[in-house]
Amino acid sequence: MKTPIVKVIFRVRDGEVCALFPEIPVTCNIYACQCYTIGTGHGTASVGFMYVSKPATPIEYRDLAGELARIGYKIKIGKRFTRADMRSRQIGINGELKDEEEGE
Repeated sequence: MKTPIVKVIFRVRDGEVCALFPEIPVTCNIYACQCYTIGTGHGTASVGFMYVSKPATPIEYRDLAGELARIGYKIKIGKRFTRADMRSRQIGINGELKDEEEGE
């Protein structure tokens, strides 16, 4: 089976680099997504984490990106959360939306 490509946003706060997976829900809260840090592993992050952290530089996230690759992730690096990311989390929580629910 082919490994899916996963969007990752690398952020840093208080010297700790965090990988946010904006398309992957981890709770029933649409404003939460999966995250990963070295040492802690997988966890939950609020999309509000973007406001209290800063973008990580390639040097800062190098080790974390390497660890993600070692545990099986194939990543594409993003810079911000999008409406499409929120829709992916919503679908992950509720399943595919019907056309009349989408409001489009």
